[in-house]
Amino acid sequence: IFANYIQWMILIAGFDFQWGEEVTTLFSIQRYFGFLSDQFPQFSCIFPSENPKRAFSLLLLTSISPVFIIGVGALIWASKAFLGGKQDTYNKFIATVVVTIFLLHPALVRRSFTMFNCQDVLGDGSEYLRSDYTIECWEGSHEVWTYAVALPAIIVWGVGIPAVGLHKLVKNHSR
Repeated sequence: IFANYIQWMILIAGFDFQWGEEVTTLFSIQRYFGFLSDQFPQFSCIFPSENPKRAFSLLLLTSISPVFIIGVGALIWASKAFLGGKQDTYNKFIATVVVTIFLLHPALVRRSFTMFNCQDVLGDGSEYLRSDYTIECWEGSHEVWTYAVALPAIIVWGVGIPAVGLHKLVKNHSR
């Protein structure tokens, strides 16, 4: 529960609001606890910073990474079951999925919400993406990527996965 609290506080701290000094200090202290989840997965090194579509590429790669990682885990546990005939590989695969989702959840949600984090940098009312000031918000590609990738990622990873977890806990609470 504490880890989820820290993850949410780090996510909220990323938005450009006029926080008070006490809240800003609290966020800076809590940021240290979220260090691991900030670094995993880190795809920024794959795309050069001068790539005009870098923010979109990072969003897409981060959004699909759990599917790829879980798929690799499934192949590993399936091959182990096939070769070794172990009966408990299904439970180990489920544990792999839970740990993967738990580790990736903050990065997935944070990367998805960055598409909504815009700022008026020129003072003329036009907003630009804070993670990439070359992208004008709610124009052309940004609008398409936000609705086609970021919003579904928030729904699936940010809301859906915790909802499924809660459903499983409530359903099996008597065990």
